[in-house]
Amino acid sequence: MGAYYENNPMSYYMDFRKIQEYKTKYANVNASVQVMLNRVMAVGVGTRWEYIRIKPKISPFVEMDGNINQLNSFAFFGLNTLNRQLYPTRGATIKFEAGAVHSQNPDMHIRYEGHDLSLDSMNFRFNNYTRLSFKSEYYIQLGRKSSLMTGAYAGFNFNYNQSIINDFRIGGVTDFSRNQIPFVGLYDGEVNTPSVAALQLGWQYEALRNVFAIPRVSAAVYDLNGIQSTKYRYVSGYGLTLAYATKLGPWRPRSCTATRRRY
Repeated sequence: MGAYYENNPMSYYMDFRKIQEYKTKYANVNASVQVMLNRVMAVGVGTRWEYIRIKPKISPFVEMDGNINQLNSFAFFGLNTLNRQLYPTRGATIKFEAGAVHSQNPDMHIRYEGHDLSLDSMNFRFNNYTRLSFKSEYYIQLGRKSSLMTGAYAGFNFNYNQSIINDFRIGGVTDFSRNQIPFVGLYDGEVNTPSVAALQLGWQYEALRNVFAIPRVSAAVYDLNGIQSTKYRYVSGYGLTLAYATKLGPWRPRSCTATRRRY
């Protein structure tokens, strides 16, 4: 048994330009059964009751307002061989989850310039759908102070006819929110999508004690399915993160740049 809560702002981007800001809340209560295959590997099944609240700030664009609760039943696999929690130098971590979102109870409204629009007119359907989520990072120690970092991330919603609410959110170097796909060069959640596959490569160097410099590059293909009119979009980015590891956690000022291409 467990519970989780988020209260984060969310920005919505179109063509990498911010056009809308939302206040969002997410909470879940979950129950799961886990079996340890060995000291570093586990499998299990579980169910989460999820509550999502989304509230827009005033905007001239189409906006969503309301809440939804749903059940998310899933199976998962996890592995962790990292030598330390903050800025590891060797080992791997894998988080894989496959499941179905069902029993959705939406109370959502779509408005444009103060007028309500029907969900059907926007091709929104709160039907049951299946989902996959995969996150993996691998560290190879190159010396006493440096290591090579590789990351692979993927998220897919199948038979999914929604937008924003249960999308995967691409962007940000720190994985701290639901459905986030880490990506250097993009702001947190700068791209919303029902499906994405991403890769990341970096070099971690400890310049001084607990002071790290981490250049990275990322690439992703997204919008492989869903209600979007354009499919198979591509984005790449690169950036430099400067970080300091404290007892309270990492502190990360950073400089990032992204390049964007579409096919």
